[in-house]
Amino acid sequence: EIAEVAEPAPAGRGASSAMPHKRNPVLAVLVRSAALQVPALAGALTQCLVAEDERSAGGWHAEWALLRECLRLAGGAAFTAVELTEGLAVDPTRMRANLELTGSQVVTERLVAVLTPALGRARARALLTDASRTADTAGTGLRAVLAALPALDGVLSPAELDSLLLPAEYTGAAGSLVPYFAGG
Repeated sequence: EIAEVAEPAPAGRGASSAMPHKRNPVLAVLVRSAALQVPALAGALTQCLVAEDERSAGGWHAEWALLRECLRLAGGAAFTAVELTEGLAVDPTRMRANLELTGSQVVTERLVAVLTPALGRARARALLTDASRTADTAGTGLRAVLAALPALDGVLSPAELDSLLLPAEYTGAAGSLVPYFAGG
């Protein structure tokens, strides 16, 4: 299990019937369940849009139950999502450990982008693909494989390579998006 994030679990909620140590997600499942149901209801609602000449022949009557169910599911999902997000238990240590399992390969996209101006995209991509395979096969870290490549001589300094291989240094737009979505 990834075990990076866990939802809140008051006593008795999410308890496994077979494995006492296991804590099944409940809130996330409820939100996803609603998200899976609403599109089908919305599709049925479009059938109620039929233009009728004089007197409604059931179109707007049919939408009552469908719309009520869409609102119930969406409202319930929003309510549940609040409880879920407010009670999330985040384990940054586990997140870092999971990232480190890749031996820095999680940042190869970044390396391709940085190396493309000097090597060209196709060559940079091929170099990183081969280096990743070598690191996997040899059981060494990606850094050691890349540092030994003559194609990178003069392209990246050891300090630049070290920095580029840090997942924490490659967060893309997260720095600006997190405060926005977190209400900050």
